[in-house]
Amino acid sequence: MTAIVQVCAYLLLLQTLSTILGKYVYVSERMTWNDAQSYCREFYTDLAPAVNDEELRKLREISNYAFSFWTGLVKGDTDQNKWMWSGGGEASAILWGIGQPDDQTNEDAGLMVNYRIYNANRLHLHPFFCFDAIVVRERASWEEALEHCREIHSDLASVTSQTDMLLIQAELDKSPFTEHVWVGLRFFPGGWRWTDKEQLTYEVWTGAERPLCPAARHNCGTLKVMGWMPSDDIDTSDILGTNDTLVGVSLGRTDFWQESEWEVHDCEQRLYFVCY
Repeated sequence: MTAIVQVCAYLLLLQTLSTILGKYVYVSERMTWNDAQSYCREFYTDLAPAVNDEELRKLREISNYAFSFWTGLVKGDTDQNKWMWSGGGEASAILWGIGQPDDQTNEDAGLMVNYRIYNANRLHLHPFFCFDAIVVRERASWEEALEHCREIHSDLASVTSQTDMLLIQAELDKSPFTEHVWVGLRFFPGGWRWTDKEQLTYEVWTGAERPLCPAARHNCGTLKVMGWMPSDDIDTSDILGTNDTLVGVSLGRTDFWQESEWEVHDCEQRLYFVCY
């Protein structure tokens, strides 16, 4: 068996040892923190964060209550006093265990142990969680996007923290995308909700205020990618929305970093979308 075949067989084995639920992928194979990060970035988006107790509860359930596993938490490269989420910005609230972090030498990665995070040596071997955001580069209405995500994946993506937002942005940056992408945000009787039933606790609306009474048909939420610039070589002038109104769905990339925001759009617009 050649080296390439051996590597491919090993990776296929790892994928069979994975459990996927929504945006989380549990990999039971034990790896160093660096190897776990490389694996997640190769096959998914990045190592998963664990921002709050509700997320931690889900991780524990998916892993069948594993005692310990790597998270995406790591000390900053330029500032050792800061802890960062892998690919997702500074960690502002961390579920530290008692007496943590204790700043032991070479303990610069976040290990979840029995519901709380401990700083640990990244050379140790543990199972881990990946974060999996899937950008579907096909134009669809919001309803079509929801149907696709639920049929092929899990659901349209919810964005429950700044870390989620940054990880989705990292996935978008891999190739051209529409300026707005559908996420699982919808105005229902009673208000705005995520289709996967996540809590609407983190909000970054354009204009800073949640739309309380959106116009007819404009009750679907998009992620507006800030810093987006259109590609010059793609013509999308024939893309129409409700009542044959022209909608802006040209493809492009970001040329500088800014935080994305949420906007309300006509649900019949045909945009790319993000699934979990």
